[in-house]
Amino acid sequence: MTVQTKFLLRLALAFLFLGSIGFLFFQKYQNKKASNVAPNITASKEIKVTGFVVKKTTYNQQVETNGTLVAGEFIEIKSEISGRVVQQFLSDGVDVQKGALLVKLFDGDLRAQFNKFSTQLLLAEANENRLRNLLVIKGISQQEYDNALGEVNNLKADMELVRVNMTKTEVRAPFAGRLGLRMVSDGAYVTPAVVMSNLFQNRTLKLDFSVAEKFINKFKKGQNVTFFIDAESQAHQATISAIEPQIDLATRTQKIRAMVNNSKNIFSAGTFVRVSLNAAAPENAILIPSQAIIPEARNKKVMLLKNGKCVAQIVEVGERESDKVQIIKGLSEGDTIAVSGIMQLKPEMAVKLSQIIE
Repeated sequence: MTVQTKFLLRLALAFLFLGSIGFLFFQKYQNKKASNVAPNITASKEIKVTGFVVKKTTYNQQVETNGTLVAGEFIEIKSEISGRVVQQFLSDGVDVQKGALLVKLFDGDLRAQFNKFSTQLLLAEANENRLRNLLVIKGISQQEYDNALGEVNNLKADMELVRVNMTKTEVRAPFAGRLGLRMVSDGAYVTPAVVMSNLFQNRTLKLDFSVAEKFINKFKKGQNVTFFIDAESQAHQATISAIEPQIDLATRTQKIRAMVNNSKNIFSAGTFVRVSLNAAAPENAILIPSQAIIPEARNKKVMLLKNGKCVAQIVEVGERESDKVQIIKGLSEGDTIAVSGIMQLKPEMAVKLSQIIE
């Protein structure tokens, strides 16, 4: 093979190599061009979505919380003074009237002291009467009579003090109610710290519960609330009697008290209950399906459908139900919003309504 032939053969191989590289670059360019065109073709297609037509309505919002039944009146029966029980009329679970004697403590020393002062008073009054007659005829000085009168008044004051201490040996019911369990017996020595029994007034019970501050304007004095005893389905009624004027800073809740008629003795103090209230929202409220809301870092928005395209609309939400959200600002009656496929939608994207839901 000559030198010229070898040169031509090498030249042909070089052209063949360069042609192969050029072909590969051309194929890569064509593939890239095709991939750039594909999204535009997809973007031009309409996305089918389910829509919802906004309308105004009135709805009842269910506010639920927990509460406790509290006795209308309750005290721990204690003695004001220390002493030995000489007689007690405490019986487990018995109804008593206001002023009924419950426990009698030993008062023999006080009665003896009272009798002593009573005898001294008789003598002092006789002496004061005699000196008064002498004072009329100037038989004694005014000072002598005043001393006698002062002794009479001192003895009366001492007798009144003993009488008050004697009443402290009698423990009486401050109101009509039902006794709890008896905790003392005759002969027991008690002090003011000893609880002898409990007294409950359960004909009218208090229902205490707390609600979040955003719901507090739903409750008014005189309003009826419904409550349920745990493990029962029967609804009972209570009437709001008072609302705590201050919000608890730790829990951001406010205490409410309602009164429960328990004349038939159905409920017991201390019972845990579930409280429910149908709180009417403002009239002409706008409610939309909760799945239509798109949460963002600072705002919440919906996809508003206009002229076959979607528009991002920022909204302000209010109360929530299980499947709907109240819109305070951002939508008007008659607007149509997307409910399904909202995460695929972008502003100005073409959309087609496949269904309108109620």
